[in-house]
Amino acid sequence: LYWTPLAAARTLGVDLSMSLRLYDADGQLLAQRDETPRQSTSTWPLTQVVRQPLSVPVPVAARPASYTLELIVYRQDDGAPLSVPDNERSVLGQRLRLATLTLSSADVAPNFGPPLATFDYIELLQSTVNHNNAAAGDALQLTLYWQPRASAYTDNYQVVMELLDSNGNSRQMWREPAGGLAYPSAMWPANQPVRDIKQLQLNPDLPAGRYTLTLHLERASDGLHIDAKRPWWPFGAARLTIDSIIIQ
Repeated sequence: LYWTPLAAARTLGVDLSMSLRLYDADGQLLAQRDETPRQSTSTWPLTQVVRQPLSVPVPVAARPASYTLELIVYRQDDGAPLSVPDNERSVLGQRLRLATLTLSSADVAPNFGPPLATFDYIELLQSTVNHNNAAAGDALQLTLYWQPRASAYTDNYQVVMELLDSNGNSRQMWREPAGGLAYPSAMWPANQPVRDIKQLQLNPDLPAGRYTLTLHLERASDGLHIDAKRPWWPFGAARLTIDSIIIQ
């Protein structure tokens, strides 16, 4: 990016940072990278052009689709974003649309190693929960990486996530389409990994204790339960253990 500081910028009295972001068509954040200019913005020479390179990493297995590249400039002291003039490139008065980008599938699929489990023809490659300690009412983010094998049969599936207490009783359940509504599993190309993010809102009255987060798939058309087949065990499992969650 190329900037020209104006005299009015000196009245801010603080240095600025930039956040470059990718948003999907639904306004959901795909990726961002925040950077602080090597030369403080308060020392940029007035009326001269200043070059500031920015970049944002594209997540592995991001859904092939169109995304908007957007910029936020914010104060370093309190993180407050600067306002953007109201025009066709302004988003919520804070984000500036820079471009529209189309992401395609990777030419060479990344290697995640052996899958955690297989459901029909779909492999679960990796799963990550952003927090293992939480409070009742908090939100957890579960990131899943799927990869469909080549198959004459394809279908849409629901991801069923359950929180089990120490006695194995289900205390909360979430059911969402694999890949989300915009990218259901029947659309996934064979042998290409798919990043699937699930937001898990915890019940506010969930008792404190240690819980186990589990997962299984159901066929969307008829609700048929799909067992998890693990590479090291010859029998299917009704639920796949994802992680332990401690509710404080």
